[in-house]
Amino acid sequence: MTDRDILYRTFGQRLREARQLRNLSQTVLGKRIGRSQGHLSLLETGRAGCGIHNLYRLVQALEVSADFLLGLTDDPVPYRRTAAEALAAKIMMLPPEDRMVVSQLVRRLSRQ
Repeated sequence: MTDRDILYRTFGQRLREARQLRNLSQTVLGKRIGRSQGHLSLLETGRAGCGIHNLYRLVQALEVSADFLLGLTDDPVPYRRTAAEALAAKIMMLPPEDRMVVSQLVRRLSRQ
């Protein structure tokens, strides 16, 4: 058995587990992600691979982490950023001069 076979089999088992935990049929999940029941059957049995776009759709529809589906963790719960982490990420995307303004504002507010 090749590494690819092992990955496909693991992915399929995890996909089936996540789908069943949500009490979804292959048909219903397929409609949610824009794929057929037959395609989901191929994924779940390890006879087909999953592209990044479909992986993204599955993760969103099943509310599990990609790491779980790929067998990298046994924790199906996706990582959720805290509000502070999300805000910090947005601030880091600002141009340097805007980040400086935000920094000055925070310093000013923390003195009050």
